[in-house]
Formats: sequence, structure tokens, C-alpha cells
Amino acid sequence: MNKQRLSKDISHSSIKMNHPHWHWPSTTEEDVEAIVNELKYGNNNSSGYSEIVSSFEKSFALYHDVPYALLLNSGTSSIHAAFWAAGIRQGDEVIAPVLTFFATATPIKFLNATPVFCDCLPDTGCIDPEEIKKAITEKTKAVIITHLWGHPCEMDEIVSICNDNNLFLIEDCSHAHGATYKDRKVGTFGDLACFSLDSQKMLSAGEAGILITRERILYEKALVLCDFGSRLKNELTFEETKKYSDTGLGLKYRANPLAAALANSRFKRLDTMIDERNRTLKYFEEGLADIPGIRPPVTKDYATRRVYYSFKPFYVSDNLGGLKIDDYVKCLNGNGMDIRTLITPPLHQLPFFKNCNKRNDFPVSNSYCDSILSLPNFSFDSDRPVIDEYIKIFKKIASIYN
Repeated sequence: MNKQRLSKDISHSSIKMNHPHWHWPSTTEEDVEAIVNELKYGNNNSSGYSEIVSSFEKSFALYHDVPYALLLNSGTSSIHAAFWAAGIRQGDEVIAPVLTFFATATPIKFLNATPVFCDCLPDTGCIDPEEIKKAITEKTKAVIITHLWGHPCEMDEIVSICNDNNLFLIEDCSHAHGATYKDRKVGTFGDLACFSLDSQKMLSAGEAGILITRERILYEKALVLCDFGSRLKNELTFEETKKYSDTGLGLKYRANPLAAALANSRFKRLDTMIDERNRTLKYFEEGLADIPGIRPPVTKDYATRRVYYSFKPFYVSDNLGGLKIDDYVKCLNGNGMDIRTLITPPLHQLPFFKNCNKRNDFPVSNSYCDSILSLPNFSFDSDRPVIDEYIKIFKKIASIYN
């Protein structure tokens, strides 16, 4: 690419950079009041279990129409607990997406089991059900899937595969709070489901995670791993779990009651927040629809409600004379935008997972990652003026290179 031409393309900024282009999560006076009230009046006992934790767990379980929810200190802890409850141990294999955040799979190794990665679908980035079928062996104990960027996986096929092969199914819903597959909420298809509630998630507690399940025994096994003391003594009913009621299994994954208070407050407006973000990003998608070089994210018909954890359109270099993606991003950011290429690589490329997988070639995931752009997750109707400026810049760069 001609460096002088690139320099001219990025020489003028049409967006003021003296403020963030997007901000999340939103914090209301009610959120602050909820935290202050918990500080002043919360009835935490020596076990760390409080009414606000119980209240949020019950509300979250009811929202998903399941009987059990367990609030923990992170999404990673919830995934660890799910694997433990499913009986994942040394020598087992767990099928996992190669394209996901690493915490989806790191607990597998901590349980001395083996993650077996699968390639993704080229349009959504979610795990390919056909690849799951190919990865099953006599050692396979479970499948974990991620509803990537808030787009539901192809659950009919995945549930059928797990049922046919007697495999536990665990849903990582950390990107997808409130998303639905054929009008049914994600998190309700598997044996267990895990949600992160960290600072950038659609539902944020600052830092926390929550596990849900329909099975009492799975709930108790997860609880035993993550807690100890009076909560266990009050709730454990099975002989195989009751024997650990004093000590649990030695870990302390409890959520802070202040995180529960914040989550409980924000949870009351979760659907409203989802609708506003979806409305705002739909406006963005429509503005990008006919601009050469960029293709809006795909939403499949079965995704009756996707939730945009992250807004990731595709870059199409052929539409812009083969302009490299890094140069394209440089042009856009030079005009005042805030855009990045995908930071997290497929998991097989990470040192932590070196030599733990049977294959090292994931062409679809590699291609997907090489073409994805990370744009600001505009979440409010008031963001539309900034979106309009972004659209103008996309058009400007397209007019130069198309």
C-alpha cells in the first residue's frame, strides 16, 4: 500500500476523541443505593451467605425457568464448578470450541482432563455441530459450547448429538444473557449453564458468575466445590454431598454480597438494556449494509433474540482492492474511530493449550479471526450521532479504495 496515500487518508479526524465512544455498564442511582443499603443493612452471616445472594439466585433461576442457581465470584468459577459437577476427572475428554475466551476451557486442564477443540461455523463463529460429531471418542465425557458474541449456537443439533452419545452438555452463556434460540432462552438446553457477570457483560456485577441447572444433584455437587459452612449444612441432601457439609471441597468461590446487590439491581432492567442495545446496533447494521469493505454480523433465523456482547462485523478486503485489514483499521482510526482487529486468537494458538489437542489446524476459525473487526458496542439511543459519524467514515474510506 502507498504510505503517502495512507497518510492522507488518516490525516483528519471527524470525531472528537475527548470522550469514550461507548461506555458500559450503565449505573443508576438505584444501583448505588442497592450497594449502600447492602453495606448498611445487609445481614451477612459467618458463612458469607446473605439474603441478597439468595434473592438474586432465585430471580435468575426464575427468569430461566429452572429450579437452581448458584452465584459465584466469577464466570470462570462457575465453569469449573459445572465441570466438577458433571464428573470431569483425569483421563476424560471434553469437546470445546476453539474460538472462545480461554476460561471456557482452562478448568478442563485443572481437572486433569483433556480439551478437544472443534472448529467454528464461518458465519456466526459458534461451534460447528458436525465438528463435534467428528471429535467424539470413547473418552468423551462432555461438550461445552459458547454462544459467541451473544449469538445462540445451533442447539437442536447439539442437544441431539449429546443425547445420542450420553454426553453432558454445558452452555457457556457469558456473552448471551437473555438470548433465545427459537424463543427459548439459552442456558436452558444443557445439563448446566454458566454466565459471567463481569464488568463488560450485558448483566454486570462488577465481577461475579452464576451457574444454573435443573438437576438437584448437579447443583449440590457444584455447591460442595465452591463453598463451606452453614449453607452446605442447610442445603445438602444427598449422602455423597452431605459428608462434605463442614468443609466443602476446600475452595471458596462465593460471590461478594455487594456484587449480588449490584447484579440484583441491574437485573431488574436487563430486558430493557438488551432491547435498547439491540435497537441501537440494528441501526448501525442498517447503516453499514451497502458500504463496500464491511459486512454486518450475521444473525441466523433460529436466533430469535441475539444479544450483542460484542459488535463484530466482517472486513471484505476484495471490495477494497485487497487493502490489508491492519491498514484498513489504521485508516478508520486515523479518522477518529475506535476499532480493533480480534485480539483473542483461537485457543490452540495459546501456550497454555500447547500439546493438549489432537489437531492444530482450524482453518475456519483462523479465517474468521482474520476478517473480524471489533467495533464499539454502542448501547444507547443517544449513541446514534456517533454512529452516524462512523458510517460517514466507513463510506469515505470505501470511496477511496473501492
